[in-house]
Amino acid sequence: MHRLSPLVTVVAGAVAVSAIILGSIPPPPARAPVMTRSQLLPLVSRLYSQSASEHEYARLGVQFHRIISSRQWRSVMTACIAETGIPGVTPGYAGSWIARTSDASTALVQHDIIEACSLQFPLAADVEELHTRQQWLYQYAYLSHDFVPCLRAHGVAVPPLVARAEFLRAAQSGRVVDAYVTLALDVHTPRGASIHSACPSRAPGF
Repeated sequence: MHRLSPLVTVVAGAVAVSAIILGSIPPPPARAPVMTRSQLLPLVSRLYSQSASEHEYARLGVQFHRIISSRQWRSVMTACIAETGIPGVTPGYAGSWIARTSDASTALVQHDIIEACSLQFPLAADVEELHTRQQWLYQYAYLSHDFVPCLRAHGVAVPPLVARAEFLRAAQSGRVVDAYVTLALDVHTPRGASIHSACPSRAPGF
């Protein structure tokens, strides 16, 4: 899975923060905030729930067991599905499923089984993209105090960041794009590659 480092949301084709807002943002802490288990589980629940509910563990009566890699995914999910005895469900490539049925009620059961197994054994590549509000604030502070000044020091014209509140709303709803996607900078050129290396768009530990 290709992961994008969050920088900004696209708002009317632009990204922005005034110097006044920037000046009011404290610098990021020396270390990234750590996500606790109690913070992780509601995020995993929302990730795998069709209704974005934070209470799917309770609804389905399952427990979180462990985070698994892409290599482990098929074998772990095959075993999980086998324990349920529900036919017609097969794990495909990491994160994908094949469900076969012509019956609507069976399809609903299959969906719940798929979700239950995903909740018990979330995929590492998915979990890596989950962040708490504190972690998003840490990322935003880094962008403001480190990333944008670094780009400007290298002569890159940088549009202002969106306001912090807008950034948080977008980040928590999954509407973020990578900094280098929004900039007119070709990272495959020698100059672009040098800047990309010197100015990471992702805060340390984020």
